[in-house]
Amino acid sequence: MLRPRQPNPRPTRSCGRFRLLPQLSPTERRHLLRWIRQLPPAVAERLPRLRVRSASEIVRVGQRVVFDTSVKAQAADRTAQAVSYINTRLVVLRRRLFRQRRLGQRLFYHELCHFLWPRLGTPRRRAFDRVLRRELRAGVRGELGYTAALCKQALGRRRSGTPWREYVCESFCDTGAYALLRATGAAGRARSVEFTLGRRQRAARLQQWTRLLLPESAAARELGL
Repeated sequence: MLRPRQPNPRPTRSCGRFRLLPQLSPTERRHLLRWIRQLPPAVAERLPRLRVRSASEIVRVGQRVVFDTSVKAQAADRTAQAVSYINTRLVVLRRRLFRQRRLGQRLFYHELCHFLWPRLGTPRRRAFDRVLRRELRAGVRGELGYTAALCKQALGRRRSGTPWREYVCESFCDTGAYALLRATGAAGRARSVEFTLGRRQRAARLQQWTRLLLPESAAARELGL
């Protein structure tokens, strides 16, 4: 008895340090390839080798983040648009992000920055910590993304412990996502209510972020700073 032919699975596609996994649709893969190719080479070279896939749903349940699961929506603490698994070097993007391409590109870059953060080393991470402490002492308000803004709002008067470390990391990633959009020329088309940091403070923050990540002046110029 002949068995019905199964459709051929989508192949894994590689692009530089990225492996695009078979769960991605052709359209999703096309968008990702463009976003990856727009990355400044000096930034891409600092990333580890990563795998990228999409998922219909990403939810947080307690301390876990799970995707494409049978967890009921009401059982989830909240949904997420994207998630990074640092140990397994995996980035997962929610499928609906590919219908909001500027947001999808920014959140993809945000997740990439989570892999840059541990590779900075302790001295540079502490330097970015000091940038944020100076801003807070000066009464600077606003951030470059909802994630960092929510962490900042939850701080209260705390300047240590897990809430502070989470804020510093998320601020680095939101700042980085904005800087990378700016480098690709997409920042002007990605004006967002999430960008609440003032112009002068934004320029100073971007300059500090770029110097920490790309200390070489020639490489820093790739980001237009």
